[in-house]
Order: sequence, then structure tokens, then C-alpha cells
Amino acid sequence: MLVEVVGEPLLKPMVLTGLIILVTGICMYTDLRRGRIYNAVVGPAIVAGLGYHLYTGGAAGLWFGLKGLILGLLLLVIPFMLGGVGGGDVKFLAAVGALGGPAFAWKVFLYGALIGGVLALGTLAYRRELRGVLQKLGRMLYARILRLPPAETLGTLEGVGGSRLPYGVALGLGVVAALFCQAHF
Repeated sequence: MLVEVVGEPLLKPMVLTGLIILVTGICMYTDLRRGRIYNAVVGPAIVAGLGYHLYTGGAAGLWFGLKGLILGLLLLVIPFMLGGVGGGDVKFLAAVGALGGPAFAWKVFLYGALIGGVLALGTLAYRRELRGVLQKLGRMLYARILRLPPAETLGTLEGVGGSRLPYGVALGLGVVAALFCQAHF
């Protein structure tokens, strides 16, 4: 079972699961190689997801796909506004939501966040930037807890650990984890 449609479990056809895997693979590849997730990939995926749900579930099915799309957008809009993820990452999660529904989008978001955190720590450790980031973060938190001068006087984390992590890869691995867990648990 992949997701629930209109509250009832539905075994999705291999075509839709294959589309989710295909879109995920393309987005992961382009994010790794070019640092971008293309609208030409996520746009048709959104249309296909909404069209599929409209065809199989009528208005209720369309609403199901729209809820997944909206949730996917909302989950990453604040990280996007803070500069933590790119617009392509937001649209990728929205496309996953349109294809798999809101529960699937939520699971992909959670798995992607966990995997992204592990990848970020691993990347910082590999590039020997982890210690500097943790020290500066510790000083900022310590000052905040003790209500010392505003964090602006202590600086920010900018310039420390400035490595770019393609978050589309973390989300893609979140898709893989969500598909695996739903198929086996």
C-alpha cells in the first residue's frame, strides 16, 4: 500500500508508483549534478498526480491530491524563506504530495529531514567543518539562554560550514524510505 485515497486504503497501480520513483530519481540526479530541480519535471508530475486522483476518485480524489500538494508546499515554505532549501525542493515535495497524498508527503518530509540532518553532519565532518559549526552554535545558544547581548553581536553561522547540501537528495531518500516502510510495515 502506498497511500490512502479518500480515507480508504488503495493499492496504487505500478504506473503511479513508478512515476513517483522516476520523478524522484530525476530530481535527485539533477540536484546532485546541477544543483537544480527543474519545473519541467515537477510540473508534469503535479498535473499527473492531480489528474490520476481526479480520474480514480472524482472530486474527492482531486481534493486528496490537492491536500498533498498544499501540505508539501507548506512544509518547506518556512525553510525556503529562511534560505535553508531552494524553490525546487519545495516544488519537489509538492509534486510528491500531489502524487502520493498528504500522509505520504508528511512521511517523506519527516524521513527527508532526518536523512538531511545525518547527511549535513556527515558532510560537515568530512569537510572538517563540524567542530567550528558546533562551537559557534553552542556559543550562540549559551548567550541566548543567559540573555546576553543579541545574537547579532555574536555573529551568525554564515561563513562557518558554508557547504551546500542538495536537499533534493535528502527528500529523494525520504521518498525511498517512505515507500519501503509502507511496503514492509
